[in-house]
Amino acid sequence: MKLPIHTLEEIKKLIPQKEPFIMVSSLLSCSSEEGITALKIEADNILIEENQFSEAGLLEHMAQSIALQGGFLAKQNVEKRPKIGYIISIKSAKIYQLPEINSTIKSNVRKIHEIAGMTNSLVMVKNEQEQLLAEAEIKTYEQKTGN
Repeated sequence: MKLPIHTLEEIKKLIPQKEPFIMVSSLLSCSSEEGITALKIEADNILIEENQFSEAGLLEHMAQSIALQGGFLAKQNVEKRPKIGYIISIKSAKIYQLPEINSTIKSNVRKIHEIAGMTNSLVMVKNEQEQLLAEAEIKTYEQKTGN
């Protein structure tokens, strides 16, 4: 699997979420320490409220950005399916602005530390003009699965 990834079919191979609850549309770059994802916000997204992507949508996009990074890295290590992840906590979440429909947001996921299956990540979401829309520190746990 090569980067960038822009197709829904490829994204679905990397995360456990199913339609209509997929809140990432691209994986632009990825390493064990940092990843960049994107989401084209469509009018039919289930987390749209009053022509804007909701707070819940932004938080779900952040969490799925972490999952997408993990899924891609797992595939690089020849695992057959993405690991199931759980959000343990969301700390210092700040939402500055909600993006409009038909816009694209990009998220930078940077691992702060990882131990015993738990990962602490800083996620920053920006719009097409590079304005910071939201940020949060998210702690996740990946369940170990067999191949």
